[in-house]
Amino acid sequence: MPRILPTIVVIFAFSYAFADDDPKESKPDMFKVEQHLFAHAAHFDGKGQCQAVGKVALKSWWVRGFPAEIPHFETCTTISSKTRKGEIDIDLAVVSKDGDRLLRVGGVLDLGIDGRASQAIDWDHLVVPAAGTYFMQIKIEGNEVARFAMQFKKRKAKKRK
Repeated sequence: MPRILPTIVVIFAFSYAFADDDPKESKPDMFKVEQHLFAHAAHFDGKGQCQAVGKVALKSWWVRGFPAEIPHFETCTTISSKTRKGEIDIDLAVVSKDGDRLLRVGGVLDLGIDGRASQAIDWDHLVVPAAGTYFMQIKIEGNEVARFAMQFKKRKAKKRK
């Protein structure tokens, strides 16, 4: 019996010496923006897909001058993930080319048990300082997953007769 204890100590020391010190790296969750639209008003169809009311999606905004307070508009975004279910932190922001945030909405989106969800957001009180391209930035869990261009243009004055 006296040999059992040293044998156990040797086996333990041997297994400890060759143990993997680095924890297995887990793959980061992957998210996909399946759909994103800008509209005066948005809703969900019978299949849960985002739709622009009147099927008119916004591609650019025409305003009288700058700085401009942009009238109410809505976005509808569908997010999916094959690796993540349940609640995720989501952050949507209108940002300039330089990364300055003009307006932000953050919260929690529930991807449910199938890893997919859509969310419509009302945007009010957006002030754009100058004409040009801005972006709708979408972050999930603090990481940017998508950017969608937003064009703001000055409307030409009508000539009077």
